[in-house]
Amino acid sequence: MSVFGNTQQFAQALNTSAPRTTVNGGISGTIEWIMPCQGSGYKKVMIQLIDLMGNASFTFPVAFEAEPVILTPGSTTGAPVTAVTVLSETGATITGTGSSDNGILIIEGY
Repeated sequence: MSVFGNTQQFAQALNTSAPRTTVNGGISGTIEWIMPCQGSGYKKVMIQLIDLMGNASFTFPVAFEAEPVILTPGSTTGAPVTAVTVLSETGATITGTGSSDNGILIIEGY
């Protein structure tokens, strides 16, 4: 059954108390990330880069079944997709080059 047509399944996947996690960059800055959708179908991770310089790696609390995709919300608020230097079903590494590396990235999949 597809999660896209099933509101109940989506509601079960939504974790409104998912913790926001901060990871320090290898040199400076941080990322903050949260995984509000952790269901057996749809999964979503939201990442905010804050003056990130160097690598910041993290592991998803619930693994994706297939390699997820990277989305960016737009040129004014989005971080460059190329900032995601490693992406797998179990985690990601975000690499920043300094004060210009700010914005939001979204990772989605199932």
